[in-house]
Amino acid sequence: MNIKKQILFFIFISFIFLGCKSNSSIKENMIFIMVYDYESKEVGNVEIFSNGEKIGETDIYGRFILPLKKNYKELVFKKDKYEQIIVNLTEREFLYIKIGSSKYYAQMSESLLDKKDYSKAKEYIKKAIDIEKRADYEYLLRIIEKEMEIEKD
Repeated sequence: MNIKKQILFFIFISFIFLGCKSNSSIKENMIFIMVYDYESKEVGNVEIFSNGEKIGETDIYGRFILPLKKNYKELVFKKDKYEQIIVNLTEREFLYIKIGSSKYYAQMSESLLDKKDYSKAKEYIKKAIDIEKRADYEYLLRIIEKEMEIEKD
């Protein structure tokens, strides 16, 4: 029984070391990209562009491996109802992107309105409107502006 545990342990450790074996040519020729929202949730189906050409899309877990076959200088991340993110590339192995949705910015705006932080609330709802034109966002903006006028008087 003790020998079986030792053999299983040895096999387990061997798999760990074999799985973690580093291949520098692989690391040098790709960037691992992870895209999350401001609530730390993965954002899937984010389109990735360089020089106006779509080069890929994140999987359902917000991940994408970018092979560096071309000399990419800048990446643009786009998804409907999310802000557009532009990233200038430098030498790196990982790229961690935070991307905000219109819904997130609208919720933050409402929260700030409740706290009577009108200027910040206005800033956030304008971000939501820039991402997605919606009547309820425009209405919230008018409420915030009205509250700002009342506060001045």
